[in-house]
Amino acid sequence: MSTVDELETRIAALEEELDDLNDQVRDLTEERDTLKRENEELTEKIDDAKHLADELVRELNR
Repeated sequence: MSTVDELETRIAALEEELDDLNDQVRDLTEERDTLKRENEELTEKIDDAKHLADELVRELNR
């Protein structure tokens, strides 16, 4: 196998590895975005629960 053939084979392998890494980055980015949305939803629920708890305390203290 000539040096050119070896380099072309290596380049092809590196391009495949790059594609795999790009797929992983895409998947991780999607997962991150999902986790961010879930975090925002949970934070909103916590804030709502705190608000309700404050209202209950006010009612109980009447």
